Amino acid sequence: MMFPMLRVLLLLVCAAVLSACHQDAAPKAVDDMMWDEIEANALGREVKLLVSRDDPEASQFLKEQIGVQLRRRYGIRLTLVLPPPLETAPLLDPPPPPEPDLVWMDLDALHQYRAGRLLQPALVAKVPNADLIDWDSFSQRIEVKNRQAGSVLPWGKNPLVLVYNRDNVEKVPTNLAQLAAWVRQNPGRFTIHRGRSGYRMLHSWLREMAQPPHELPSTFSEAEYAQTRDKLIAFIDELRPYFWMEGEHFPKDAEELNLLFSQGKVDFSIHEGGNTRFQELSQKPLRFRVGRRVWPCPEAMCAHFLGIPIKAANKEGALVVLNELLSPQAQWQKQDPDIWGDGSVLDVARLPEHWRTRFLAEQSGRTQGRAEPVNLAAPQLGMAYWVQLRRDLRPLLEKER
Repeated sequence: MMFPMLRVLLLLVCAAVLSACHQDAAPKAVDDMMWDEIEANALGREVKLLVSRDDPEASQFLKEQIGVQLRRRYGIRLTLVLPPPLETAPLLDPPPPPEPDLVWMDLDALHQYRAGRLLQPALVAKVPNADLIDWDSFSQRIEVKNRQAGSVLPWGKNPLVLVYNRDNVEKVPTNLAQLAAWVRQNPGRFTIHRGRSGYRMLHSWLREMAQPPHELPSTFSEAEYAQTRDKLIAFIDELRPYFWMEGEHFPKDAEELNLLFSQGKVDFSIHEGGNTRFQELSQKPLRFRVGRRVWPCPEAMCAHFLGIPIKAANKEGALVVLNELLSPQAQWQKQDPDIWGDGSVLDVARLPEHWRTRFLAEQSGRTQGRAEPVNLAAPQLGMAYWVQLRRDLRPLLEKER
């Protein structure tokens, strides 16, 4: 246990030497720093990380696992910053005070930050563990041609999971037509929520409605999108009387829907990953068996990302935190369903042998106790479809009948 302290002491010496050498010089830009300089300048500082309100397990992981490791290795104090109360996901333009040093983004927030040129460029080249990422799987999802010049890094991937009451649901729907038929046959036992995974479900519905011969082009087309969106809105309105409370109210987030599910008021819940603790929500043992099934969802919707705002006050600290979050240890820890259950973004072939062995062993036993899989293959749609659909459907879901 002396090694982390020795490491901190060595970095402190390095920082003191660097400071003495540059007393009369202008502060060195982080773009011009080597990694040991970045580490030295990050020592003992606070890093503000913007997180989502939708993921309490993620926040717990960041506090209890990552925060402890950062404090031990670098003396860094990791502070979690929440988005505004009315937003469950970090949609930030501009971000709320205190301005974060590092942001955790879904696809919508990524689009907003990138459109506003609000992220630090050439991020990938500065983070050593970025070389371990499975870039073949993520480059297309984040629409980046020059990886080294990219301003975002994938951090995790979580499937969209349909959780169901196995005592009431004999045959689990696997597509939109089957789900609609089940909802009509079982009025009041299904609804969607207004959190991030709820919109991911609606996006998957849009994707399913855009099958040949009415397939949407991968690049955003306003005319073709509007036609498919109108079909989706008409579909929701037709199905709405069969929803819980006859569609007069939609739960505000995954937690509210999970509570309804745990109380037996609905037979389905929608969320990301498979680590929701329904018994904790209901405060008493569940009276039914729970099943989980991965819902077919465009792959880009299953990923989430990290970036550094271009005006961040502590870019050196943010880079060190980023590197820690992409380490094999952190990626291994967070995929444990008892910790968070979020998938790794690393390429197993790039890992050191001892980590490669652990990841491969975990993958071979992944099906035990996990969600039932379905084929997730789907042509990639541009991010603009997701962003625009969320904007267009928000008034529909928030309007009380």
